[in-house]
Amino acid sequence: MLRCYQEGDLETIKLQPEQELERSSEWEKLKNDKTLVFCDEDKILALIYPLEDEGKITLFALVSRDSGYKAVHLVRTMRSWIIEQFTRNEIYRIDMTTQANFDQANRLAELLGFTYEGTLHSYFRGMDFNIWGIWK
Repeated sequence: MLRCYQEGDLETIKLQPEQELERSSEWEKLKNDKTLVFCDEDKILALIYPLEDEGKITLFALVSRDSGYKAVHLVRTMRSWIIEQFTRNEIYRIDMTTQANFDQANRLAELLGFTYEGTLHSYFRGMDFNIWGIWK
């Protein structure tokens, strides 16, 4: 099921160890009615916040360790959402970053159709992050 953010969602999601390393005050951005919440019954599978800025969307995402095979539905839904952004809105680019050594996040970016564009070395707390983008 896809729905908007509700109070407590951020505190409920079961994070993957790699994402625990990224915990910061920036996550407060996810507490927003624009945040997309993928859930299955009482489990939060993913929180995705699309930050729109002058024709570009940057995706902030947290994917639960509970997502497993249910991530297939997440990928299908997000691919449709991405296409919709390009067709309905004046969006020319969608981008995201992933921890360079976080294989699941990098695979998700590929499955969503993002193209690897480079690596930001020691970008956040000494960790390297990959840059991914999709152009209209």
